[in-house]
Amino acid sequence: MVKKTDSVAKGGSSVAIARVIGMGFSFLLFILLARQSPESAGTFRTVLTYIIIAEFLGMLGLHRWLAAEIATLKEKHWALFLATNAFTLIVSLILVILYTAISYSDIYGHEVKAGLILGALSVIPSGVLACTQSALVGIGQSHFLGKLNLLENLIRCAIAIALVWLEQSVNMIIAVFVITRWCIAIYGFTSLKKMLGGTHWHIDKTFITQIKQAAPKFALIIGAFLLLRNAGLLTIPALSTLTEAGRYAVSYQLYDLMLILPSVLAMTTINLFSNKAVSSRAGLKNVAMKLTMITSIIIFPLIAITAAFSQHFLTLLYGDRYIDGHQTLMILMLAAAFSVIDIVLSQIMQAKKQYNNDLISVLAAGVVAAIATLYLTKNLGANGAAYALAVALFVNIGVRVYLLRNTFPLTLLLLSLWRPAFASGVVFITFRYLLKSETLPFINASAYHWVLWVPVALIYYIAALFCSGAIKRSHRNRINHFLHHH
Repeated sequence: MVKKTDSVAKGGSSVAIARVIGMGFSFLLFILLARQSPESAGTFRTVLTYIIIAEFLGMLGLHRWLAAEIATLKEKHWALFLATNAFTLIVSLILVILYTAISYSDIYGHEVKAGLILGALSVIPSGVLACTQSALVGIGQSHFLGKLNLLENLIRCAIAIALVWLEQSVNMIIAVFVITRWCIAIYGFTSLKKMLGGTHWHIDKTFITQIKQAAPKFALIIGAFLLLRNAGLLTIPALSTLTEAGRYAVSYQLYDLMLILPSVLAMTTINLFSNKAVSSRAGLKNVAMKLTMITSIIIFPLIAITAAFSQHFLTLLYGDRYIDGHQTLMILMLAAAFSVIDIVLSQIMQAKKQYNNDLISVLAAGVVAAIATLYLTKNLGANGAAYALAVALFVNIGVRVYLLRNTFPLTLLLLSLWRPAFASGVVFITFRYLLKSETLPFINASAYHWVLWVPVALIYYIAALFCSGAIKRSHRNRINHFLHHH
């Protein structure tokens, strides 16, 4: 028997809190590794990228499909979940072989090769955990999903941070990540089995047939998506050096940080979007506008401030050796803004089950990302990889907007975005000018004076937002209703 579903606010806040705390510990771990050396940071982030890819490729991109399908089922939740796991296990075994082959090739240096062998051991539990997470979202149990993510992050990061202090190797840290992943995957699977009332281990061939029919399309979508997101992380160590990879990775960590809340809100509203897509076209437009408004109001100012104080953030977090990478960080912040928009548009396509359109848009962006990354990384290093990501995401948005012109027109998207975009632009331009000019020289008088101006920038943003009319009572009421919608 499936429990009562969480509201957007409850489920979203639970996952968000778990992600933020987990990201905080992960961020601390990465800071320690980056301060140790760019090579350590580059090695760790490269192998971690392969582990993350296994979470997506193991299911061949069927995450949202499983969540959407299980959300609309009145029974047989366990049968669908079990069939998806069986399919994922087969794909994961193939990935293990592929990862092992890459580790023995000459694509990467010795450090990455050794780490990738360990990373291959995480592929199977990563696939099982991905199935569990998708099913939890589909049945409206995001609250438990948040607990699961928090538990994994706390355990692995606490042990890994201790190992860094003890000056252990990067591969020891990767081994901790692999062991923790196995433990959490087993715990999550058994817990969900109880929630779904699983009593048998019989694989339903009907569901296997459905999965086989859906998998090719989603595999192309997720393959293109992973290429789009990770082209730089996987290419720089091969075409350049681990030092340059480390410089890109430290900025990419901040890029990832910006996408926590948008990803969480998208994940916890799959059920809501799917139901609106079936029942009301106007309702779908309404929730899409609200999701766009909420994410942009919160994330855009953080992006603007991080970009404006890019040199200061890198120096404070990672040390002086990374200060030359501030341009990479600024470019990736622009890419983060594009990603926020793309997440909402992708959510609409998935809710409408416009999988062909989703494939077209992501495939176009993936091709652009591959070509641009290979060309620009050779010439511009980390900056080139960042430019490639931003350009590819912009292409992705353009294609999605065109394909959704009858479902979610450009005018509605701009109506939802222009106020936070305007206010954030004002903040970026103003503080970038002040930092470069001699108007307020004491901002740069020490390594920490600038921190006092971050809250000032936030207040300045709120004032600009208020002047644009984005904080009206009617807007607040609509957002509040959206967050507490079941």
